[in-house]
Amino acid sequence: MGKQSPVDAVFERWNSYSGRIANKRGRPVLWIGHRRRPDGSLSPEIMAAVNSVLANYSVEEINGAITNYAEVLLSPDYFWSCVWSLPEFLTRKQGREKDSPKQFWRFLPDNFNLESYRLFDQPKQSSELNFDGSTEDEITAAFAEG
Repeated sequence: MGKQSPVDAVFERWNSYSGRIANKRGRPVLWIGHRRRPDGSLSPEIMAAVNSVLANYSVEEINGAITNYAEVLLSPDYFWSCVWSLPEFLTRKQGREKDSPKQFWRFLPDNFNLESYRLFDQPKQSSELNFDGSTEDEITAAFAEG
């Protein structure tokens, strides 16, 4: 068997998460996998989406973006819950303008910051906390010392 094509490599990475499910804020989030056609080919929509992205990004970069997207989507530790198909993931824009960046760009390894997707426990009384997380008592004590 020959070397895997770049399109197939991206398709296979995407489908490696197929069927996985996560619970996000009490609702199930299911990864959208894809099937090949009876003749083994991919749909024109998938082919066009993957080829358009391969014009500017390597297979490694695209697969890294898929892995990052999967991590924030399928883990209960992260707030991200937007479920997309592979073509939608690769072609969906962040805005309505023609030159808006594509959504997947945020998941590319060079752009991705996992911590920015993490859910944080909210303080019980957030009104008592200041921007730096200190309480009124801590600030009063600091001024009294100075």
